[in-house]
Amino acid sequence: MGVRYRKSINIGGVRFNLNKRGVSASVGTKGARYTVNSAGRRTTSVGLPGTGLRYQTQSGGHHQATQASPRTRTTRLTQPVQQPAAPRPGLFASKGQKRLWAALQQAVSSAPAETWLRAAVQAGRDDASLHLAADTLAGVLGNAVGAPQTPALLSSVWSSSLEPAADPFIRRYAARLFMTLTFSGVATTLPVGRELVGLMLCSQLQRDGHLEQALGVATVLPDNPLSRLIRSQLLVDTGRPAEALPLSEGLMNTDDIAVLLLTSRATALRATGHAQAAVEVCREALRYPSRGADPRQQALLERARAYLDLGQKLNAWADVEKVLAQDSSADGLHDLLTQVNSAPD
Repeated sequence: MGVRYRKSINIGGVRFNLNKRGVSASVGTKGARYTVNSAGRRTTSVGLPGTGLRYQTQSGGHHQATQASPRTRTTRLTQPVQQPAAPRPGLFASKGQKRLWAALQQAVSSAPAETWLRAAVQAGRDDASLHLAADTLAGVLGNAVGAPQTPALLSSVWSSSLEPAADPFIRRYAARLFMTLTFSGVATTLPVGRELVGLMLCSQLQRDGHLEQALGVATVLPDNPLSRLIRSQLLVDTGRPAEALPLSEGLMNTDDIAVLLLTSRATALRATGHAQAAVEVCREALRYPSRGADPRQQALLERARAYLDLGQKLNAWADVEKVLAQDSSADGLHDLLTQVNSAPD
């Protein structure tokens, strides 16, 4: 379950996206948005919510206009360069609040982690009222840049059972800080809070091979399609595919998360000896070509595995070839190519 992060801030209906190359600002509603960045490129995009269909034009800057295309995917972590209009601690704010605020500004300005992470954590140690805010901000911002000490911070916040979003410091100084997490090409944006901490911790535990601990975290995340997807994948990975099936009973292809959850269901069915049922589930996952490229590729690869289990090498090869034509670096593709090549005719 690969996860990537970026940072954005919402102010008065305008969203600022922060990265190494500059700042972009966008305004609009679901299905229609206008964006301008610091290089002068202006983008207008109009889409039909729920279908993945989008029309986008660009002008100015260094890029040519593009034609209508399916939903695109987040591809990398971007670093912030500033936090527009961030409130400052007042004259009577404590020393700890000012230190933590300064560390937060350094973090969202893409300063090296070692210059702000220790200061943020120490602010929480010196002032007990800032402990939760300090560990939360250091954990989520440090995790986004791969700082090695952040898993322990995330675990500490999660174990406290407290809601960081309700912390006075975070409410005042970090309410406009958002993180975008990308799961298999599907992005979700969350404010700093317990759900974000849980998702980051779950992903970190999975990367470190602590699958049972990751499942324990995922089990108590807020119940929504994304958390059900994560639980389903972890149940399959820990050898309990039958327990994953109830999480996707009756599911239809309504969006990209549903495609991934259907694909996880197919994996669980195949693991319990129902390869033909897995093929049928993947057919539903692939119903709409407008869905995201990454989710569809994972569904094609899972259907290929089911075809192999059924001894249908030609069908498996056809699905693998479709993925290969789109993305030769797709997760799991090369291992599956080897399996198909070695399968009996």
